[in-house]
Amino acid sequence: MIKLGCGTVLFREYDLERSLDAIRNIGYEYFETQAVGPWCPHVNIEKDDPESLVRLKEKFGFKEITGLWSLNGNILSNPNSVASGIRSIEWAAAAGISIVHTGDGHKPEDMSVEDAYKVLCERMGLILEAAKKHNVTLAIEPHGTFSLTAEGLKRIMTLG
Repeated sequence: MIKLGCGTVLFREYDLERSLDAIRNIGYEYFETQAVGPWCPHVNIEKDDPESLVRLKEKFGFKEITGLWSLNGNILSNPNSVASGIRSIEWAAAAGISIVHTGDGHKPEDMSVEDAYKVLCERMGLILEAAKKHNVTLAIEPHGTFSLTAEGLKRIMTLG
């Protein structure tokens, strides 16, 4: 079965409740949300209670929250990506969200391709451990240095 949902990021200039109201009124039964700081501040994984998002899901009559976008998802150039990726997974699991989105991000110019893959492998490995522990799927958004090519995506898939 395909679950067609809408991301709250489309309504990032509105508060979360107004965003969910708009998404539900359009006719969607599923949604995903962001934990991406000032860019789309709908969920703050450090302050918000996961149950509050579940209550909003129920209030607006959604069937499921299909995903959570991880804070600090630029794995390659953000050393905070591991801690926040793990925290995003824990938060998602507590809210019953089965998918956390992240991204490889952009390779720093002064880093070789091989070194970048080593960093990506090490950091993703730690995040994937948490995902397995909490039965959450880690999804990679394709708009980083490597994920924009078929070859890069294939290589990323072999890292875990």
